Amino acid sequence: MRLVHYIIFTVFFVILSFLFDYHHTTFYKPQSTHAWRQSDCASFALNYYQYNRSINHPRLHNRTQADGYMVGEFPILYYISGQLYRIFGVHDFIPRFLCLLIFFCGLMALFKMTYDITSSLFFAYVIPLLFFSAPVLTYYGNNFLTDTPAFAFILMGWSAFMTYAKEEKLKALYIAGLCFGMAGLLKVTLLMSVVALGGLFLMEVFGWATFKKEDKLFKHPWHVAGMFASVVLIVGAWYAFSIFYNQKGGSNYFLNATAAPWQIDRMDWFVYTIYRIFYVWAGYYFFSLVHYLVMFLTFFVLLGKRYVGNFLYGMTLLTFIGSFSILQLWYYQFRDHDYYIIPGYIFVVFLLLSAIVLLKEHYAHIYASKIFKGVIVAFLIMNVIHAKSTIHDRYNGFLQYKLNAALYEDNVEEYLENLNIDKQDLVISVPDKSPCTSLYLLNRPGFTDWTDVSGNPLNEGHIKDFISRGAKYLIVHDKNYLEKENIKNFKDYEIGDYKDIKIYDLKPYNN
Repeated sequence: MRLVHYIIFTVFFVILSFLFDYHHTTFYKPQSTHAWRQSDCASFALNYYQYNRSINHPRLHNRTQADGYMVGEFPILYYISGQLYRIFGVHDFIPRFLCLLIFFCGLMALFKMTYDITSSLFFAYVIPLLFFSAPVLTYYGNNFLTDTPAFAFILMGWSAFMTYAKEEKLKALYIAGLCFGMAGLLKVTLLMSVVALGGLFLMEVFGWATFKKEDKLFKHPWHVAGMFASVVLIVGAWYAFSIFYNQKGGSNYFLNATAAPWQIDRMDWFVYTIYRIFYVWAGYYFFSLVHYLVMFLTFFVLLGKRYVGNFLYGMTLLTFIGSFSILQLWYYQFRDHDYYIIPGYIFVVFLLLSAIVLLKEHYAHIYASKIFKGVIVAFLIMNVIHAKSTIHDRYNGFLQYKLNAALYEDNVEEYLENLNIDKQDLVISVPDKSPCTSLYLLNRPGFTDWTDVSGNPLNEGHIKDFISRGAKYLIVHDKNYLEKENIKNFKDYEIGDYKDIKIYDLKPYNN
């Protein structure tokens, strides 16, 4: 493919980025859907910067558990963001733009892979732009979370593997392994498609199936086995370290465990999760017509094995099984985590690629039709319009979530400094049901309404415990919260009032 097509694709990406309001949202502080997890990510980056920590000592602003020393996924993006802060200053656009840049590279890899498989420039443009306009990816594409970068790395890995399959160059295989490993470090569930590839590898090695006409797909079995082993060892080593790191501090915040229906005996939760998946989040996976298309193509492709190349058919089938397995194993996470659908997008990638190959080989008159391509373009435009409307929902509509607007002002930090509240002074920030959102916005370590993973409400006993552990100030950023029973005995020493943010001295209570 010529360079000009990569340039044109970049132009399309930039145009859609402006249409999706990225020129504004990339500069936003954590807010909207899952501001909770966004602020965790931002907190890791800021702690790396402020305390010059090594990458293997991540820390959050929240000190309820393990004095803030805890970790989930491999924090490489947070660490890089922290180092970039040293050069450009602390700006929320840095981690957001870093995720966006990786996402763009992933879509560019999908652009190349689609062309390599289909030999169609038209579909090479359409497929990645369709995923760019998948609302969950659109929203998290320039966000703090690592799920979209992980998806991007898996796409880069698959593009490199397709190059290996075509040209049999070991360099491409090693690049694929590197990208697969990075995807797994950022989000282990993204390795689902790599597990599927491993299944095909074993079937070919043992002679149970072939996936390339008159030849072997895996021409270098020992190198391929080494690639798989390296990915498993590196990713496994990290998550073993993360479990040790969390257990050492006594933290259970980042739960590296499944949440399947058979693990929780709550019928109300089970039904409510179904409601969330099919009635709340469904419109944010894809435009509704895409859901019907996916259902139709699933039957069309999986029941049409004789039409599709064995490799594409095998990957489509196994990623379908893998996606369904992820839905089952992490079922209850779908109540509040819309981004848990992201690993399943790789199934849709292989499904669409398989459908295009099937169409090209056996329905050439439809494939070559200008009317058909015109319908696809119109279909893509509808998806783009829908994605844009969901961004409005997230930041300006019913899905928007923000705490007191004053917390998002840069002047609030200056005000705290004028009160001699140091950046290392522990505070209690309420109301805030998340561990880090308000603490990150204030840039002060401490405690919030979040007391543990079970969701127990903050009470007077908790506050006394926090004070004994060094909490010096109580910051209340909602005037309605001032009437709460849990804080009524800790408001005797008011020292500040910034736009309805009340600040009380807790040091006199520490005796």
